[in-house]
Amino acid sequence: MKRPTKFVKSLTTEQRQQLKEIMQSSAPPRKRMRAHAILLSERRYSIAQIADIYQVARERVSLWLAWWEHGQFDGLEDEPRSGRPPKLTEQEQK
Repeated sequence: MKRPTKFVKSLTTEQRQQLKEIMQSSAPPRKRMRAHAILLSERRYSIAQIADIYQVARERVSLWLAWWEHGQFDGLEDEPRSGRPPKLTEQEQK
């Protein structure tokens, strides 16, 4: 049985251009991947097709689309991750 799929709403020319710029920038790889997924969704690629392209779970792609609907470009960003604090201060890192 085929699962229903969702797509992002039509993008403005400016949004489309910004997403393309993110894809071609030196932004973190996950952010570039999410930007591309939004563009593919607008072109009516299904969640399953996008998941296959990026070799991730359908649920992950569905989350990306939901994040875009709620936060637009802020939804493309990674959440802060926990980890060990750096050994060097900001001044020492410079």
